[in-house]
Order: sequence, then C-alpha cells, then structure tokens
Amino acid sequence: MSLTASIKDLLNFIGQFNEKFFPWSIIIPGILIGIAFNFVWLVYAHPSKTVNVALKSFIGIVYVIAGLETYSITLFVSIEVFYLAGAIIMWVVAVLFFMDIFLGKTDFNFSQMISKDVKIISLLLILWGTLIYPVVECLLGFTWPGMVFFGAECPTTIFVIGLLIGSIPKTNKIIYVFLCIGAVFSGGVFGFQGAWFDIAYFASGIIGLIMFLKYWKKMNEKEER
Repeated sequence: MSLTASIKDLLNFIGQFNEKFFPWSIIIPGILIGIAFNFVWLVYAHPSKTVNVALKSFIGIVYVIAGLETYSITLFVSIEVFYLAGAIIMWVVAVLFFMDIFLGKTDFNFSQMISKDVKIISLLLILWGTLIYPVVECLLGFTWPGMVFFGAECPTTIFVIGLLIGSIPKTNKIIYVFLCIGAVFSGGVFGFQGAWFDIAYFASGIIGLIMFLKYWKKMNEKEER
C-alpha cells in the first residue's frame, strides 16, 4: 500500500520541522535516549523509590512534549479531530504518570523480573522504541528529514510499554491498558496507511495486551497484598 495523502502531509511537516530545528531535532532525541538508558540501568542495578519517582517524572515530561508535538500538527498540517485527540491523550498519560508518583501502582524494578519472556519482550521494546525504530524507518525508505525519533508519541510509547511489561506484576493497570489500546489504534491507523515502520507500534500494543492477559492474575494478587 502506498502512502495516503494525509500521511504524506504529516511526513512532509515532520521533515520541515526537523530541518528548521536542526541540529536540535537530532540532539534532543539523542539526549532523551541517553537519559532513558540511564534509567533502564538504574531500575535494573539500583532500583529505589527515588529512581521510580525520577523515571515517572521523566516519562511524564516526555509525554507533555509529545502532546505539544502532536498538537502542532493541528496548527500547521491538519485540524482533524484525530490529531487533537492524540495530543490530549498524550497529556492524559503524562498526568497519569505524575499521579502514579504518589499512588505507587507501578514499581520499576528490573532486578526482579518474573519470567524469561517478560525480560526478552521488555528489552526488545525498550531497544525498539529508542534505537531500532529509526533504523527500521531508514530500511523502509523513510529517511531524513522525514523521520520520527524518540520523544514523539510512537517510539516513546513502544519504549514505555516495554518498561511497563518489565515491571509486571507491579504495574499500574490503567496506564498499561490505556497505552496498549492507544498503540493498537494509533499504530494501526498510521501503519496501515503506508507508514510501515509504525506496524511495530501497533504490534507493541498487541504484545502488551497479550502479556496483560497472561499475567492478569499475578497483577491482581500483587495489588491485593
């Protein structure tokens, strides 16, 4: 399937944005990836309440930025309700993570992952959202400047779903399911309109929901304690 007109317009806007703010359009995602990997190391080697608070704050801030990026599309590309709703959803996710700082429903502690499949899937999605995503874009012909990087909705959410899977069974179920359903819907819309690199976004939501169903009982047991 070839790109639809709306996806072409979106990628053209992204390309113009990246060129206008170059080199910051490369530097900022690089910095965010560096911070993200630092947190992944900390939740594995030195998990603590302080690390959890900092990581949830970081995720919340990134989603605020992702929402602003999505909202800018409504200003310069299309006023479709889809993009406005996407921005609002990103901000809702940010609020949910900020709230979880106090609720403590999610405990990012990778030193105690409950199974081998959790470890493998979590690591794969974390790597995909940060490093593999842009590589796949290039391999599929979506090259600079019309590329999406970590900090935008799709790769960021793949990364966060990976984090949440890694935290099973101590995971905020509302955030988890909300992000997975959003990934299935948004990833499906973009992926099946010709932006093939976002099939991974769609798949991350499906995988997340499968893992949720698989470990549903353990999540409930952990929550009841």
